[in-house]
Amino acid sequence: MKNLLAIAMAAIMLATSSCASMFSTNMYQVRIDSNPEGCEYTVLDAQKQIVTTGRTPDTIELSAGKNASAAEYRIDVQDGDKTITKNVTATIDGCFWVNIALLPFFVEGMIIDAYTGAAWKLPKQIHINIPHN
Repeated sequence: MKNLLAIAMAAIMLATSSCASMFSTNMYQVRIDSNPEGCEYTVLDAQKQIVTTGRTPDTIELSAGKNASAAEYRIDVQDGDKTITKNVTATIDGCFWVNIALLPFFVEGMIIDAYTGAAWKLPKQIHINIPHN
């Protein structure tokens, strides 16, 4: 009876778990650098809402995604009258593919990871060069 209970508990844990959600995150520390340093920046989300502002270099926390969608951001860096825009889109986190090893529960794991945003990752650093004439 104890073995059957242990097996049932293990099956429930596997069925309700997902690899990226366990070993990764949906929130990332992203460093924003520019050349020259000290430039003002603005981060906007896909709906063009301001997420955060600041001066380079800086480290900010961004969500990689949620509700089965990868996050998309626009980063505007300004130095005087020059503005450079960089678009950043989250990419698939490698941990997401480990769900396949959880056969026959991989579909549930992939759904959980995509919904929580743990299926996606963001770059650790974003560097923007502002050319001067």
